[in-house]
Amino acid sequence: MYTLDRLFEKSSRSLAQRTSRRSFVAVLGQVLTGSLLLPLLPIDRVNRAEAASPESGAAPPPPHKAAAAAAHTAAADDPTMLARLESRRKLEREQARIDGARDLRAIAERRRELRRRARAIRQNAP
Repeated sequence: MYTLDRLFEKSSRSLAQRTSRRSFVAVLGQVLTGSLLLPLLPIDRVNRAEAASPESGAAPPPPHKAAAAAAHTAAADDPTMLARLESRRKLEREQARIDGARDLRAIAERRRELRRRARAIRQNAP
């Protein structure tokens, strides 16, 4: 029994020397922060949505259509939201233009198409 007591006393004293209240609070903060961030991780929730749908055999609507339907339903009474939805197409076109300006392959293809058109115009000119 004496050796068991010495073992526990020695291990608890070494643990007390290596740790402090500050380090305990730091580890506790890390654990709490990590547990709060868990719901933000990207998880496939398709199965949960299929289980919640009333028709088990029907396929769920595409995400963009479901999102648009939900937005229109939410915006039925809000004129500000309706104005935002109307400008959605403008924003999508602007984003496509920005993406196209960054895509080197798309830029090269547009240049080729412009050169081809210019050649066709020069050949058909009198």
